[in-house]
Amino acid sequence: GGFLSPATSTEHKETTYLAHEMELAGQNINQSLIMVAIMSFLTFKMGAHMPLGIQAVMLPLNLFTSPVAQRHLFGMKLTKPYDESLEPPVAGETDAADADAGAGDAGAG
Repeated sequence: GGFLSPATSTEHKETTYLAHEMELAGQNINQSLIMVAIMSFLTFKMGAHMPLGIQAVMLPLNLFTSPVAQRHLFGMKLTKPYDESLEPPVAGETDAADADAGAGDAGAG
């Protein structure tokens, strides 16, 4: 995949809900802090106040739509909140997908 290609990885990772939710929470916190820093720069150094207003609306909206917040802050009962597979992947399916991806790369060179 190139820079603009969407992630098409079929890699499966076995994890627990706690570990996955901790990783997601960390990613959300990092993303929010970066956006606050960018919006603060735009507001205080460049005088652009509209992005800060938009961000003030988007941060709580992102919090309310996050499965981690919905489960733990609001007590919602979500079934398969992360579209997870509870069964291990079938070896034949992942091997066939890898073979198809390899065949496509061979013709491109």
